[in-house]
Amino acid sequence: WFDMVMLASLSDGADFGAALKITRMARVLRVLRVLRFFGELRVMITLIVHSLHSLCWLLILLAAVLYFTAVIITQGATDYRQQAGEAPPESADEIDQHFGDLFRTMYTLFKSMTSGVSWGEMADLLM
Repeated sequence: WFDMVMLASLSDGADFGAALKITRMARVLRVLRVLRFFGELRVMITLIVHSLHSLCWLLILLAAVLYFTAVIITQGATDYRQQAGEAPPESADEIDQHFGDLFRTMYTLFKSMTSGVSWGEMADLLM
């Protein structure tokens, strides 16, 4: 398309300056043609930005549920270890490794939610 415009402008006996003006006009038209797609892009970006507010609240809610669940499981694992007394079961090291403190329990729960470790294996440790 661009080559055809250049050939048409030069074949009429016009000078090189006129050909440059036509080239600039063609470039402006090309930019205007691309700008119509930016309206849709702007709408998509606006929708993504507005959904970030809901995403942040969702992450806060998920973290709160994870925290409260970890507190309950850690307390249960600690009580179980204290009741076992001097003769801990053979899975005591694994229980300490996965549920020894609050951070480890939260990490184990996070791995279970994201398929990092099977929850069945972790639940078997606690039963």
